[in-house]
Amino acid sequence: MKKIRTTVATLGVIAVLAIVAASCAQEQEEPAIVTTGDFFLPVGDVAAGRQAFVDLECYSCHAVPGDLEMPPPETGPQSPTCGGALASKSREFIADSIISPAHIIPPPETESPMANFRAEMSVQQLIDLVAFCGSGQ
Repeated sequence: MKKIRTTVATLGVIAVLAIVAASCAQEQEEPAIVTTGDFFLPVGDVAAGRQAFVDLECYSCHAVPGDLEMPPPETGPQSPTCGGALASKSREFIADSIISPAHIIPPPETESPMANFRAEMSVQQLIDLVAFCGSGQ
């Protein structure tokens, strides 16, 4: 009888542990949208960011003051300049502006004229673009 109670108690403990493990596994899934202030972006390479800027043709809309080799933007002055005012912004702000450019557009406008580059841009290019655009170069 004592052996049966011990076996039942052991099975009960195993069942509880299995339930706890299953609930922990469910809690560790990544949400679709992260709404936390904790965002960590590695420091990128400015030269590689300049190359990504050229490769992705960002210069067609964004000026790079002081870079005489960079073609002037085709769209005029409405687009933020790379360097300039962006140099005073956080890396997180610049990354967010690249990933989701409409985040700073005031109502009633809801869309950014910036194209979606998320499918074409690597994470490393994003990191390097942030370094380049925030460098003031």
